This record gives sequence, structure tokens and C-alpha cells, in this order.
Amino acid sequence: FHELGFTSTRVAAVAEDHLKAMKSLDDKGELKLRLSFAMPENYFDSATSAEEQMALIGRSDKYATKHVHPDAVKLWTDGTQVEKGAWLTKKYPGTDSVGTAHFTPEQIVVKHTKHQQIGTSAITHACGIRQVHESLAPISAPTQRLLSTQLRTPPHQPVPN
Repeated sequence: FHELGFTSTRVAAVAEDHLKAMKSLDDKGELKLRLSFAMPENYFDSATSAEEQMALIGRSDKYATKHVHPDAVKLWTDGTQVEKGAWLTKKYPGTDSVGTAHFTPEQIVVKHTKHQQIGTSAITHACGIRQVHESLAPISAPTQRLLSTQLRTPPHQPVPN
């Protein structure tokens, strides 16, 4: 990527083996791209428990180098369209499901505020249009209290009032 002109990228939802591998490359002088990593706070594969993932977030600084920056947490607020878990306003065709919300708006505010206070960026995963609207409104609350918070909305998604 660096040879193509890229200087940095953000990688969401990484595991510890990714951090170890990138640190090893940078320690050898082989990594030229700045990588910002986000560790998932609440979405785990079968090999990782919630306790193990929170422990990784707590010790992620030990993998930080000149090019490796494990400086963010990813919050999955709903599922994906593939699994019919993204939280929608209408039912998925052929089902009685509108998807699933993993947090209440109040919980989202608490989580974003907590991460801002400890200096960790929080990335919100919201796939379904209903979750996008439900997530953006509460996230704007910490932005008013914590000046370092930024709210980015994709241009195709209207910000709810």
C-alpha cells in the first residue's frame, strides 16, 4: 500500500495476533504504513471471550510502535445485513425480524463518554438504517460534553434531529 502512495489506514475489529504481527514487522523496519487499529468491545468470535477481549483492549498499548497505533475501540450496535441482524425500520423479506439493537441509546452515550474520558477513540458499527439513526442521536450527546469528539456521517445518511 505504501508504494501506491497510501500513508495510513484504520483497521477495525482486530485480534491480538494481528497486533503482534504488525508490531513484529515494524520492529524489523519492514512496516512503512501507519496503521490505526480498533479492537471490538462487544463482538467476539468463538475463540475469544468478552473477558479476553476487554483484557486485550487494556493491554493494547504494549503493541504500539512508530507505525502501529492500537488507539480505538469498535462498538457493534447492531448486526449485519448478511445475517439479517442489521436493525431496520421494516422487516427483512420473508421474516418477522427487523434485526437487533445491541445497546439502548443511553448505553451508547455511556460507552462513548467512557472511551473519550480515557483517551480511546470509539468507532460505532451501525449497519441498519434504524440503528444509524438510533446511534447518531445519542453519540451527539458526548460530542457536546467532550470537545475532542467528532461525529462523522456518511453523505448518503441523513443525520436525525
